[in-house]
Amino acid sequence: MRKACGFFFYLAMFTLLGGFPCRAQSASATGAIEFDARVTPTAARPEPVRLFTFYLLSKSYAEIADEAEAADAMPAREKFIEDLKVTSKLKEWMKRHETIDLASTEIEQMLTPDDVVDIPEFQDAYMTANTGGLAPGMPRPKYSEALKTSHPAKYDQLAAAHRNRMARQAPEIAQTRYLVAKTDTDLNGHGSLLNVPPGMYWLSTLNLNAAAADLRLRWNVEVTVLPGRTTRIELTNLNGTEPSQAAR
Repeated sequence: MRKACGFFFYLAMFTLLGGFPCRAQSASATGAIEFDARVTPTAARPEPVRLFTFYLLSKSYAEIADEAEAADAMPAREKFIEDLKVTSKLKEWMKRHETIDLASTEIEQMLTPDDVVDIPEFQDAYMTANTGGLAPGMPRPKYSEALKTSHPAKYDQLAAAHRNRMARQAPEIAQTRYLVAKTDTDLNGHGSLLNVPPGMYWLSTLNLNAAAADLRLRWNVEVTVLPGRTTRIELTNLNGTEPSQAAR
């Protein structure tokens, strides 16, 4: 009986002591990120980025924006020209001169006598301009005023709609597919992300701007998290990007 008690005592002690390393290993299996975000306006002191949401992503936000772009690409200029309801000769001319703005004042400088003779739309426009209108029996011009003004506007509308879609889709993809954690900074511009699995991440503001006076910044900063360690980052003008320079 005494031996049995001794056995169970040692078994209990072994199990108890054996559990400590597991607990210690589990506690140190994750890391943390501590960061401070500040924006320094022109000729002014740094200001903390207060109560602002930062996102920890498993993929660079710039690459996520490229992913969204690839999924919903803006029609190429040549594809846009190819879909226009004009003659093939005019399409070739527009591609060769890399223009869709037929109302531009530079068009006349691009045209040659051969262009006017060979391309029906230019020939009709020339005839209309030099006869003061349609002469009796003359074919109706295919090159109308609407044609001259609608193409650039239509392409600009497509481009604007595409930019608006990207402004919505890239942040949505970031938060639904690549979000690891997020946090809001305090009144001092300090933020913390705890219990982060080891690995490489990007600390990002997505497409949102942190503003101070005349300056607006975004961040998409690579950060490595090690087990049992706290990674500290300073987010400043040096590693931030102004919206005009950002990917999307």
